[in-house]
Amino acid sequence: HTVDLEAEPDMELLNEIQRDPANNRYLLYTRRNQRISQTLTINNANSVTNSNFNANVPTVVIAHGWLSNQYTDINPTIRDAYLGKSDVNVIVLDWRRLALSDYATAARGVPAVGRGLGQFLAFLNRVTGQAFTQMHLVGFSLGAHLVGNAGREVGGRVARVTALDPAGPLWNY
Repeated sequence: HTVDLEAEPDMELLNEIQRDPANNRYLLYTRRNQRISQTLTINNANSVTNSNFNANVPTVVIAHGWLSNQYTDINPTIRDAYLGKSDVNVIVLDWRRLALSDYATAARGVPAVGRGLGQFLAFLNRVTGQAFTQMHLVGFSLGAHLVGNAGREVGGRVARVTALDPAGPLWNY
């Protein structure tokens, strides 16, 4: 894809994402529901307690990249690999609203979505008692930066952050 690195970002969308990072969807898969997700909602404890989430097994969170969504091939590939190998909770973060915007907007919004994911992980910790050290964050492309921001939001306490092919444009290290 051709990316205009000097494009003006969509400030209206960015402001909305900043105000409410819960615009994103958290889709739970376990060995009990390998193909049909259960939606977990931040600050809705019932969405977690009434799901197949098991605080006694590790949790893997997958974040897709730019121009992607929950159905992009990388998500089911990683999900199926984890569920085939181990009894884990797999949560696919679908942040398509921002990810499907132009690159400049999506890249600028990644820190806010990452903070939202970090807040969601803290919520899971409060509701279920699952330790952050049982959580592994996996991100692809812009999702790699997103999970890095989420790890920072929870003070770096997650077990691991895996960045797969992190996006380069508009990122300085």
